[in-house]
Amino acid sequence: MKRSLIIKILPWLAPVLGCLGMAAIWTVQTFGIDDRGLILPFHFSALSVYFVTAVMAVGLLFLIRDMEDTSGYRRLFPDSRMAAVGTLCAAIGILATVVESLTAMDEPIRIISGLLKIIAGIALIYLARCRWKNLRGSFLAWAAATAYMLLRIMFEYRSWSTQPELLRYLFPLLASVCMVLAMYHRMAFCVKMGSRTQFLFFSQFGAFCCLLAFASTPAPFYLGMAIWAMTDRCSLKIVKSKAPEDTP
Repeated sequence: MKRSLIIKILPWLAPVLGCLGMAAIWTVQTFGIDDRGLILPFHFSALSVYFVTAVMAVGLLFLIRDMEDTSGYRRLFPDSRMAAVGTLCAAIGILATVVESLTAMDEPIRIISGLLKIIAGIALIYLARCRWKNLRGSFLAWAAATAYMLLRIMFEYRSWSTQPELLRYLFPLLASVCMVLAMYHRMAFCVKMGSRTQFLFFSQFGAFCCLLAFASTPAPFYLGMAIWAMTDRCSLKIVKSKAPEDTP
């Protein structure tokens, strides 16, 4: 497939298929629940969710299969005010539930989670400011956000493990895992070690899963992370080997 066509299609893949998946999940919640509160087996809308997810994964892999990895932060992440706004949305999504976590005095793990949210949120606000001013940002700031994302999976496991059906926790889990890996590669780009193909896959598939997770569990975290992943993509253009070196 021509690179010009990939550049046109790939940015729309996650938002378009994500909206279709959200509509399917809302249909399940409206028409696909039995008297016990369980999802009807083999309901059309539930099967549609899995079908759209498969199309997203296969389509994304097909589009990035020939995408070459390359170094050079400035060439991969050019000036983008929209990316700065997306990073700020991620910070807001993380900080939105800080008060609730810190006021849960009977649960120390939630207090720890609240403190980590503050650190990660401040780090992302700093990174949004750097993106706005076209600066590289600190490796440690991305590391703080990545560490919180990883620990968040451990915190959320308690609620996911009590869910009786796969569809109720599948997309929050996939979204969280993909966001950890996307932020890991975003952090690695600061030291010229990230993979463009892996970052594109995890960020765009993660954005798709975040939209579906938001449909099933309307938490601001998922919406904020989806906006970040869809706006802070790395460049899809071919990077010339003779391009000038980065400057901090």
